[in-house]
Amino acid sequence: MFNLGWLPGSDKGIITRAETTLPALDAALHLLAPGGLLTLAVYPGHEGGREERQVIGQWADQLPIRSFEVQQIRPINPAAHPPECWVFWKRKV
Repeated sequence: MFNLGWLPGSDKGIITRAETTLPALDAALHLLAPGGLLTLAVYPGHEGGREERQVIGQWADQLPIRSFEVQQIRPINPAAHPPECWVFWKRKV
């Protein structure tokens, strides 16, 4: 489980960034057992959050379809920028 953005109640100047998130996601998917799930809580409303979400989406789009299925779950009608849930499933090949 990844919780991107900032830690609630902490310094909002300390946030996750795509340049460190992507290597961490690569490592996590490498360690994931076949049939396993990796989840992300993506907060596009924080400083740099939209850009981070976009980069993660581009990265996820490049994953081999035979190895991974990726789902993005997000509200469609909110007034603000609520968190999204992303699920990566490592297929049993």
